[in-house]
Amino acid sequence: MKLLKILSLTLLFLSSTSFIYHVKTKEKVRILLIGDSTTIGGKGVFETTIEEIINKDLETPSVEVINSAKGGETAFSVVESGRYDNDIKPLDNIDYIFVRYGINDSFKRKPVEENFPEDYKKLISKLRSDFPSAKIILTTIIPFFKNEDDSIIINNMVKQLAEEEKLELFDVYPVYKQALEIHGENSMNVRFFPLSDIPEVYKEVALPYSSYVEWKETDMVRVLTTELDPVFGNLEGWYNDGHPNPMGYRLLALETVKYLLPKLKSNPNSLPLSKKEAESFRDKIYEFTAPKEFKAGEKIKVNVKYAASQKRDLAVFIQLNKDPWITVSATLKGVDLGSGTEEFNILIPKDIKSGSDYKIVVNILPKGKGWPDRLDERSQANVSISN
Repeated sequence: MKLLKILSLTLLFLSSTSFIYHVKTKEKVRILLIGDSTTIGGKGVFETTIEEIINKDLETPSVEVINSAKGGETAFSVVESGRYDNDIKPLDNIDYIFVRYGINDSFKRKPVEENFPEDYKKLISKLRSDFPSAKIILTTIIPFFKNEDDSIIINNMVKQLAEEEKLELFDVYPVYKQALEIHGENSMNVRFFPLSDIPEVYKEVALPYSSYVEWKETDMVRVLTTELDPVFGNLEGWYNDGHPNPMGYRLLALETVKYLLPKLKSNPNSLPLSKKEAESFRDKIYEFTAPKEFKAGEKIKVNVKYAASQKRDLAVFIQLNKDPWITVSATLKGVDLGSGTEEFNILIPKDIKSGSDYKIVVNILPKGKGWPDRLDERSQANVSISN
């Protein structure tokens, strides 16, 4: 009876031994972001938001966004410091490059009207030479300065450079300014304020938001929301910092997506999550990631990227890759029409025999059906289990 159960499980999930593990083709459009601290993205919010939105759209290629910005940087220092040669030039397969400089340049490269255009042209020349197939896009600065005229001066130079260099311009300034008018002039900037300037009676409130900032050589209060505005909003300088908070970076990401989507949809290359590749949600396992070595009694994670033409089942199982083809563990999860990535947590039995001749198999199945009706499959062989 026990053998019959094992055979039943095996027949239900058995699949071929074809080996594709975390497939990487030239599928993804790679997008590079270069700039100062207004680009650096608030711990990944900027780039991950772009990826999350675009990669849900089956009419576009999937994208990978690389944020290579640095706080305090200028179009001059990114080259002269050596950071360009060390961090940017080695990157490969870049398709789009968004560049935003000008804020730090305005006070670090005086006279800015003379230095900034020449600095920018040198950077553009390097990008053209090192990334000949990439589309370079110059981006205007956000409303960072309290005096709007300072932003206009920089952005006019950026616009002129784009025209002279025959590059595309991504003018994010107007929509950012409009959002500030709608949501409040300080709604999308961080609060960055010296702890020493907080009244003593309120310091206990500010302490959880404070830390030592080396370049300021003092403890600073940093708040990414409006939550402390009722307490400290009356202090002079509380709203002075113009760097985006997560709300600001979400807006920048959304506008970047709006700018990119028409270009990506016209891309003739079919990439993993593109509608053309999926043939209007053709049932497919694009790839999966899983460890190749683990221990008995351990819980492992398997991430499966898929597309489904209707409600389907995803099956993941671990099996001995030879006779008698014993199934070690199996799990099933239902998915809806569309595409995405599902995470499976699989518990490995404690009494399993150690060895390196196991495999992990992923199937996409019609609802309620088993292995004989599988629609697509991927597997990883030479999996080792130890005790």
